[in-house]
This record gives sequence, structure tokens and C-alpha cells, in this order.
Amino acid sequence: MLNKTILLLCFFTITHGFSQRVSQELKAVLSALDYSKFEAYAEQVQDSYVKDEYFAQESYLINRDIFDQYHETYVQIQESYLIDSIDAKHGLNLFNLKIISHCDTILFYEISRQESQKDENGYWIQAEMIEVATQTDLKRYKKFTLNYEEIFHTHFDKTDLFIEDIGIKYGFACGLGGGLMSLRKQVNGFVEAKDTVAILDWLSCARPVFQLYAIDGILTLKEQGVYFEPYVYNIIQIIKAKEGTVLACQGCVVMPESISGIAAAILARHEFTF
Repeated sequence: MLNKTILLLCFFTITHGFSQRVSQELKAVLSALDYSKFEAYAEQVQDSYVKDEYFAQESYLINRDIFDQYHETYVQIQESYLIDSIDAKHGLNLFNLKIISHCDTILFYEISRQESQKDENGYWIQAEMIEVATQTDLKRYKKFTLNYEEIFHTHFDKTDLFIEDIGIKYGFACGLGGGLMSLRKQVNGFVEAKDTVAILDWLSCARPVFQLYAIDGILTLKEQGVYFEPYVYNIIQIIKAKEGTVLACQGCVVMPESISGIAAAILARHEFTF
């Protein structure tokens, strides 16, 4: 599932009446709670518009493991529709899709939409993001959160998902500014203070960038003689096995890197094996 491109920035030139079709089709497809149907729909949308000589462009995705075949997926579809054919005036719909799935079953999804139009001076005016639809399979979602809490020893916080912020990235020093990155400074502070509570909070949250920094801090403290319960190393194994990417800084370049690859490099740097 992770091999397929899920985050699509699709630019469609269509009539205003058709601008509602994407919203309606997304709701219909996702309400089936079948992730494979959503994948098929995403491919169909792209293929059909390319075939009809409409322009579609793919971009990077957020589609990564949370744990044990549970995934978070964040998808954007940008739709351009014709308002006035004489003046060639267009509007834009930006759809944000947030999905939690397990294998091919969707446990939760949310669709929101933001509409933009150009004013008389040609500047884009953005409306507020509004929720179009949301659905949760309560039974499966509860099982997911209970499993999360059992493994990570903390409550699951959904606000930790669907975040890909250029300011939240894994790395050491900034090639432009020369100093340590903000999150690296924080985890180094935790290590210096031997603040295992703060480090374990980072390890158990659902943001993989924080989890990777926490692994580094835990293994550093372990080398200093600090004891951690066996469940902590079980979590590290789970993180090391994750598929998907996070933003990582390599000096002056920020780009997606595999979670498992970064975790493996951290373990190798500390000469740690399970």
C-alpha cells in the first residue's frame, strides 16, 4: 500500500457544476471504509483527467505506519474549475483528506475543503477551511486506541497525526544557521538532565520525528547507565520497522527520508542490537 502515490495535487480544468463532483465522489468512496477502493479512485481520477487532456500532477505523500499495519494518510486534491469561460476565470477547491487505516480497512476519515477565487485585481482570496464529511468506525477505532495504549503506555492523541511541517524535522545542525536544530537541542537537554519522563513522552507520541529523537536520547542515557523497562526497547523495535518517511535535514537540504533508515542509523551509531 505504501508503494503507491497517495498524495495528489491534481489541477483539473472543469466546469463549475463539475466542481462538486470531486466532493461527492470522495464522500461516496470513503464512506465504504475500504482503503483499496480509495486507492483505485485516486488512480482513476488521475488517469481519467490525463486521458481527457486535463493536467494532473503528483507530489509527495504522508502515508506511513503508526504501528502494526495501522497507517496514517494525508491527501490533498486541488481542483481548478471554470467560473467564466469568456474571461477564463477559475476557482480553486483544495480538499484535505485525513485517513487512519488498518490494512485495507479505514477506521477514520475526515474531508475538509477550502475554496479560493480571484478578485478583480487577480489576487487569490481564500475562504476558511470547512469540514465536508467525517466518519469513524467506532468499534475498530476503539480497538486501535487500546492497542496503542497497551504498546506505548500512553493515551493516543489524534492531533499527533497528519503533520508534515518543515519546522519539524530530524537532524543535527543547520547548514545555514550553523547551530543545533531546535528539537536536537531539546533532546540533548533531556539527556543532560536525565529527564527520562520527557524522553519517554516523545517516544510514545505518534509523531515519528519525535520518536526518532527519543531513540537517540534513550540509547545515550543507556550508555550512561540509565535503566529502561523492556517495553521501551519493544517500542524502538516497532519504530525501526515502520514504513514511510519523515522530513530530515542534511545540512542545507531538507528532504523525506525513511523512518526505518534513520532508526537503523541511530542504532548503528550507538552500536545497539536487540
